[in-house]
Amino acid sequence: MRKTLTLDGVVTGETWLGKPAIVVRGERIVPSDGLTKETSFRTVQAWDERGERIGAVELPGGGEARVQDGWIIEPTGVRNTSVKVRRADDTGPGRVFTCEPGDDCSFSTRGRTAVVVGAGESPILVEGTIFKFEDVKDDTLERHRRLVAFDASTGARRWDTDTVETPANTDPRDLRSTYAPDVIGTVNGKLVIAWMKHPSGRLVGLYDPVTGALTATGPSPKSSSALVTDPTGSLVVLGGEGADTDGARSTAWEPASGRTLWQQDDDEVAFTPYSIVGGVLYGRTRARTAIALDVRSKQVMARDLDVDEEPLPLGAHHALVVTGTRVFVFRTRVG
Repeated sequence: MRKTLTLDGVVTGETWLGKPAIVVRGERIVPSDGLTKETSFRTVQAWDERGERIGAVELPGGGEARVQDGWIIEPTGVRNTSVKVRRADDTGPGRVFTCEPGDDCSFSTRGRTAVVVGAGESPILVEGTIFKFEDVKDDTLERHRRLVAFDASTGARRWDTDTVETPANTDPRDLRSTYAPDVIGTVNGKLVIAWMKHPSGRLVGLYDPVTGALTATGPSPKSSSALVTDPTGSLVVLGGEGADTDGARSTAWEPASGRTLWQQDDDEVAFTPYSIVGGVLYGRTRARTAIALDVRSKQVMARDLDVDEEPLPLGAHHALVVTGTRVFVFRTRVG
């Protein structure tokens, strides 16, 4: 045992300004002095794998602001018509981005990745890049939606999905439609973007968030609402969130080679991926049973696991397990 931390709140393995972190979300109460009202604050604190604190934020209780990847994101304006973002270590006013008319800038977090999405089609924040959806009329006066990337700190426009390369061997006309491409997660600082195929289905690609360059073409997954990756970014598993429908089937993909390692058959039990640690894929079936698979072969290695003790990756060499009121961080590789 090298170090012990006292953590009060909900503990997860996330990122903080792009670095692996233990993130704890809790609450601080300031009691009444007899005349003033009791005041509550929401706290967000981050530690690295060595147990060193690397960030802390305190927000008013009951507010809508969220903290993700070390950024503070908050709806603003009349009826949440815009969203303000700033780094948690920046005391400046932040940058305000206005939503498309009719879009709701309220938001929710997607899994444990550095992605923040809105109800409807609101801004998305990934790796210091803010994304918005825009309505566009082309030369034929047909309307379509595109995804546009901006620098979250400066507000400068970077690129959009009308100009980037589409995943390999596809006709752009089959992918650019009334349904805008969507950021569904990150892999080692790269974006996994899902395109809608005509007339149905999805196709994913891996993109550089700053330049919009296509770095790898992915599979056509049956489900893409849940994404997990191994700590090195060499393997990605896409699946259905909650495995609550028979159509929620998982797909394993190797970005470097572009190979689809496996895809669940329709007669298999729906499976939601949870994490990849040490070459083992942990996840849950539709019946909420926790199982472990060999991530490359899909072979079942263990079943009926304790759902509350599944490990989460924490960088390339560590993982964490939250069990009861205790959190354990351990090395997954020797050296």
